[in-house]
Amino acid sequence: MGRPAALGDDCAAGSPLPRDRPLSSTTFTQHHIFMVLLIEFIEAAFIRWRPQQDVAVNNPDSLSLSVMVAASQIAADPLNPETVERVLKAIPYNQDYFRREFKKQVGLTPPKYQEFKRMERAMALLASGQTVKQAAAFVGYDDSYYFSRMFKRYIGVSPAGYKMLNKRHQEGAFPRGEEDGMAVFPC
Repeated sequence: MGRPAALGDDCAAGSPLPRDRPLSSTTFTQHHIFMVLLIEFIEAAFIRWRPQQDVAVNNPDSLSLSVMVAASQIAADPLNPETVERVLKAIPYNQDYFRREFKKQVGLTPPKYQEFKRMERAMALLASGQTVKQAAAFVGYDDSYYFSRMFKRYIGVSPAGYKMLNKRHQEGAFPRGEEDGMAVFPC
């Protein structure tokens, strides 16, 4: 009779996976709405319920919360050049100390984190079919060549290369280096 069907056997049986959308089909608008809601939740749950002055500044949990809130606020509005300055003014810590802690916890300084988030927005624009020049202008770069250098620095591939890789992914092509089909992908 054979073995009983297990969870995920339909993948092995040859049922095709939908190829009309990338594996992560979150749109730019959905991501933005999520970030806005996340910030509102964090502020309502952790900040507004008691005044900021009552929070013990020497508490490591308070510092981590401040870093999380700052990162969320920067991620929600990375295209505004005043975002980092506004966020840093609102924290109850020395700015140099907070910048070091932010880098320790997030991996980037606040301005570099904002730049990375701008590049993520550019990735979404490029994936949606915008040209490199259009994506550069939308995320605040007048010079598309400088944008390309910064994009490659943060993302690891040029904008044109990213568009090509994204197109191959949407068409269902194998990842680079596995064109022979020998790779075994998990279901």
